[in-house]
Amino acid sequence: MGLICLGGCVGLPGTRADELDNTARTYLKALRWGSYESVAVFHHPSKLHLDADYFAQFKVVSAELLQPPVPEEGRAQQIVEIAYMRTDQQRIRSLKVQQTWVYDSTRKIWLLDADLPPMH
Repeated sequence: MGLICLGGCVGLPGTRADELDNTARTYLKALRWGSYESVAVFHHPSKLHLDADYFAQFKVVSAELLQPPVPEEGRAQQIVEIAYMRTDQQRIRSLKVQQTWVYDSTRKIWLLDADLPPMH
């Protein structure tokens, strides 16, 4: 008996789309927990400028996926909303960030092609 795939077989286990979805969700969890060292591994090394002292001033309250990533030719765009507060002000702010994920075929992983989002 043959298997018929409707919609281009999106969602089959082990696909690059699944890997990207899992990576993006794990990234948002690490961001919410404030684990910037863990967050750093999701960024392309040439794009990341992690200043731990600077980011220690902020507490991420939530990080929500507004538009899920859809991979296309080794790249994917997604939109996330990050709610955060400066620890010295106790005022919640939010920002929407369009993120670009790029597939590194050598390491076989998805990486963010940007620095950490700017929080002020």
